[in-house]
Amino acid sequence: MTATEAIPTVVQGELGIEFREPSSVREARGADEAHGAGTLLATVATTVDTTSGADTEANARPIFEYVDEPGTGVSDEHLEVNDVTAPIVEPGAEAAAPTGDERQPPSVGLTTAELELPPPAPPTPEERLYIAARDATHRGDLGEARRAYTQLLQIAPTHVRGHNNLALLIAEQGNTEGALASFQRALDLDPENPTLLANRAAVLSLAHRYEAAEADLKKALRLQPEHVESLVQYAVVRSRRGRWREALEPLRQAIALDPTHATGWYHLGEAANQSEQLTESVEAFRRSVSQMEGSVAIGAQMAEQPDRLLVALRGSGQALYVGVTEDAYLVASEPYGLVEVADRYVRLDGETPADPTNPTGSRGQIVSLQASRAGTVSGIVRFAYDGTELPVAEEELVTPQITTRDIDRGTFPHFLLKEMAQSPASF
Repeated sequence: MTATEAIPTVVQGELGIEFREPSSVREARGADEAHGAGTLLATVATTVDTTSGADTEANARPIFEYVDEPGTGVSDEHLEVNDVTAPIVEPGAEAAAPTGDERQPPSVGLTTAELELPPPAPPTPEERLYIAARDATHRGDLGEARRAYTQLLQIAPTHVRGHNNLALLIAEQGNTEGALASFQRALDLDPENPTLLANRAAVLSLAHRYEAAEADLKKALRLQPEHVESLVQYAVVRSRRGRWREALEPLRQAIALDPTHATGWYHLGEAANQSEQLTESVEAFRRSVSQMEGSVAIGAQMAEQPDRLLVALRGSGQALYVGVTEDAYLVASEPYGLVEVADRYVRLDGETPADPTNPTGSRGQIVSLQASRAGTVSGIVRFAYDGTELPVAEEELVTPQITTRDIDRGTFPHFLLKEMAQSPASF
């Protein structure tokens, strides 16, 4: 990264607008759950295409959606009632346990009572349309969501979130210029909002307008140097331009600020791989898959680095086997897929913790396969999900107890083709 393109140094304090998760609404005794209170929340949904080289290797599109209209509904500040029957304790003294008549309330006539909050106000027409649009988006009904946002902006033209979310929907439907126009209306209302700038930069980047995208992201980072989504998107733009090494530093900053940012870890792995920093690439893949929930069976391979394959397994929902044969590795979900080519295999263990003192974090395995060492144990590098290295020994390789004679391929030349053709009918 050159000095003229450096990201602004992180400074102490908060600049611009910071987006935080909605604060928990404290419960008042006897009160219903608060309705509508909250702040702004930036969420990310990504679409990744890794099929066609540097221009598309990093085209995750961040979707930063605003949720919960601030300043509506019941305030977070609820009144709490003190227990007036509790005995008064002088400083430095311990309260004695009440006995006999001491258990009765004081004789001054005070009694305890619970305060009731007024019922939440019904949502306004703007709130109803905003909620309807968000719900339609979450259902995947983008047409209905777009109609609801359009109606919302007709009656509330200064609704910044409406303009932002409508722009994202329009971009998702392929209308780049329409999306940019909607973003411009939002920025006219809130010109120093880093999330709006990052969102517009994502759309500009997809349209290959990289200079304009970088200008928006640099402004966002001047306003808020620790804005994670802007750091990630800044790196994505540089990656798309083939400047992989210059993408590393903003990604490292982003995941230092948010170690659970799976998209940031993914792009760091990609940039490190392209920069031939393979150790960091494997670590980034590990951190990325560790953020995924539920059972996982996944593989990753970069078009520019076809000599390395990364696979991960966690949970009992799937299985992965790495077959070893002369000058080749073969990965399959069961031994039937291996025996036609490989006469030995190692099975990934997605359930046994590598560290009994950390059973959740160390459960699951990740394997890196190197084509330059194909067919050898030395080309198989295995880790637990917590990063513990698990070397593969020769004696771990298993000889299959089945042969190709045991496989009913029917009219198909390979068992895998039979699986692919017949599996839809098994549902």
